[in-house]
Amino acid sequence: MVNSKRIYKLYSEEGLCVDWHKPRRYRTAVTRTELINATHANESWSMDFMSDQLFEGRRFRLLTIVDDFTRESLAIEVARVPDRVKLGRGSLPEKSA
Repeated sequence: MVNSKRIYKLYSEEGLCVDWHKPRRYRTAVTRTELINATHANESWSMDFMSDQLFEGRRFRLLTIVDDFTRESLAIEVARVPDRVKLGRGSLPEKSA
């Protein structure tokens, strides 16, 4: 019969690393209530932020809104990140070399 202490000793001698502890449960692992599927158009919408970068390095963000029942894209708003900062704060600082 081989017990866990013996296995641990053999693994240690070989320089192997094994996690002997039980994984903890996180709050996100709590079972959530199931979402109700939409039964007609305009009952439920989903939105998501995405960002990307152009080949020249300029970044832009997109806000997409989709109707869950029809899967129709209701809106896609595109904005370049520095332009939003410029609108809210005035002019952008000059790049220093």
